[in-house]
Amino acid sequence: MIRRPFVFAVALLLCSAVGAQAHSFDPIVLDIRESAAGIFDLRWQLALAGEGFESANASIELPPHCQTLALDQERPARIDCGERGLRGQTLRLPAPALALARTDVLLRMRFRDGESAGAVLSRSTPSFVVPGVALADGARSTLLLAGGYVRLGIDHILGGPDHLLFVLGLILLVAGWRRLLATLTAFTLAHSLTLALAIFDVVRVPAGPVEASIALSIVLLAAELTHDPTAPSTLARRAPWSIAFVFGLLHGLGFAGALREVGLPATQIPLALVSFNLGVEIGQLCFVAAALLPVLAWRRLSTKRPALALLPAYAIGSVAVVWVLQRLAVIF
Repeated sequence: MIRRPFVFAVALLLCSAVGAQAHSFDPIVLDIRESAAGIFDLRWQLALAGEGFESANASIELPPHCQTLALDQERPARIDCGERGLRGQTLRLPAPALALARTDVLLRMRFRDGESAGAVLSRSTPSFVVPGVALADGARSTLLLAGGYVRLGIDHILGGPDHLLFVLGLILLVAGWRRLLATLTAFTLAHSLTLALAIFDVVRVPAGPVEASIALSIVLLAAELTHDPTAPSTLARRAPWSIAFVFGLLHGLGFAGALREVGLPATQIPLALVSFNLGVEIGQLCFVAAALLPVLAWRRLSTKRPALALLPAYAIGSVAVVWVLQRLAVIF
């Protein structure tokens, strides 16, 4: 018979192979603000993935009529685009800059009249036409912005092992298609709700406690996975959707923190919010679809070797405990 200490040791070995560092959502942001007529300040907010960028002036191609007025590593670069300005003009990130970034670049623009625009630049879409007065330009900008935030949402969920481990725990916990669908739907509704409330400042919680609580929710879910199925049923077993909803509220606050890091265009917050959340849901569905067959195969194997059924629980729980300690250390 395989004992639990052995399973726990194997789980720790698996965790060491995967690594215990949670995903850090560190996009690169280029903020362009019009400070005077035709005068723009360019500020880069460089993430860890952006180390190696040169000066802001060397990282973006400006229209030929724009002239650099000031370039200081510690201050925003200032450019003069004269009467033509930047409306209707094309901004482009050269290939070397995108290669150094190794991630998408969020472009945010704000004009003196209060109007704003934005896009997400990548290897597939390295350029952006600043909307002019034409309706077609505005519609194209809106589509580009929505698509960019959808991609950011997908990248965030698929690059965030803490959220994915929780979803995996739900798949392992719940048997039956209908119950699993109800549980995942409850999780989706909950994190969508708190994401919206947090973005509109109805709810604001410090990021540190939120991230630590998210990790703790994974620990508690992993502990539930070790529960003896022959023992009296727990709330998580009887109504898994309720647990998914409660913990989903926490995860939504985590999504909101990530979205705040990249920022939201002032005049298009609903569009960016819906697009980002849609990207999160697309990424989550892709992960669920990819995980279902391995989970079903694991359940069949565990019927022959019952003790091995605990391996995923210990692996998930061990990683989550490390995350809890790491995040508490940051707070205190």
